[in-house]
Amino acid sequence: MPDTTTWTGLLGRLIAGRTSPRPTTAWATDQIMFRHRDDVQIAGLPVALRAKGETSAEIAGMASAMLTHAKRVRLTERAVDIVVPAVTRPAR
Repeated sequence: MPDTTTWTGLLGRLIAGRTSPRPTTAWATDQIMFRHRDDVQIAGLPVALRAKGETSAEIAGMASAMLTHAKRVRLTERAVDIVVPAVTRPAR
C-alpha cells in the first residue's frame, strides 16, 4: 500500500479507486494552499477524486484545510457575500 502522505502516494491511492482519509486530503489541500505543488499536480487531485468518486470525508478534509487558511475580513460598509458554502444554503 503506498504512503498517502506523499503526493505520489495520494494520487496512486485515488487512481486505484481507494478512499483517502480526511487528514490526507487536508494535507494535500495545505500543499496546494502553500503552493508546494505545480499546476499539473494540483490539477491531478480533483481529477483523481472525480474519477474515483469523492467521499464526504475527502471533501471535508479539503474544506477544513481551506478554513484554516481563511482570513477574517472587516468591512466598514455594507456588503453582500456572493460565495456561500453549500452547507449553509437552504434545502430545496
